[in-house]
Amino acid sequence: MIAQSRETASRQVAVTYKLAERPAELRSALHLVYRNYLRAGLIRPNPHRLRVTPWHLLPTTEVFVGVDGDDAVCTASLVTDGELGIPMESIFPEEIEARRLTGLRFAEVSCLADRRGRTQHCFPILKRLFELVAQSSRRRGIDLLLIAVHPHHSRFYERFLGFEPIGVTKNYDAVCDHPAVPLELDFLRLPIHHPRAYRTLFENSFPDEILDHKSRNSPLPAAIASAVRFYGPPVSREASFIPDAGQAMCA
Repeated sequence: MIAQSRETASRQVAVTYKLAERPAELRSALHLVYRNYLRAGLIRPNPHRLRVTPWHLLPTTEVFVGVDGDDAVCTASLVTDGELGIPMESIFPEEIEARRLTGLRFAEVSCLADRRGRTQHCFPILKRLFELVAQSSRRRGIDLLLIAVHPHHSRFYERFLGFEPIGVTKNYDAVCDHPAVPLELDFLRLPIHHPRAYRTLFENSFPDEILDHKSRNSPLPAAIASAVRFYGPPVSREASFIPDAGQAMCA
């Protein structure tokens, strides 16, 4: 049985929040990321019309979605530090390694996307998705959430969600050299230093069956995994292997 939470958002859209596990859910989520990134000029077109990263092939990555019927209306990938590190490490290696040396567990929020409509309609849906990511992260023992965002968006993440900058702006080759700034959400500091953000993320709790549910380590379908060849830049850490599409595991 798949754990999920169905809620009614603005415009009476019934959104189900969950981990993407079925191939159709994963394809819809990664296609939504592709559409958003292509529209923003962050990636180049590819024939698969999917945004698949090497981290999506590993069991340390989970794809969260809000779905309306069979269609993803929002999605975010949670990449826990592991064999390949995390995506933003390619341009912020010192900042990431410093956190690794503390012994704290961290993960990156990546591939955040939504089905764009009027802002007042999509914002509550994205907010609820971020609540699910934050609450699930804590349930998995994550101490720090990291994210790389465009400098124009950093103030929102800082003021509303409690993120703090941990480095300077750099051009990010994984998104066609657009600028990115590294931000960190410290769950241990959050209730004290950003109580309003803490309430935003944790006041409206998801049921235990949602937060305790973890994706099965089932192979990512080859038709989806093969799109990883269009990711572009090399990964940040040397690894003994990068899984073949046919052997890929999707968390």
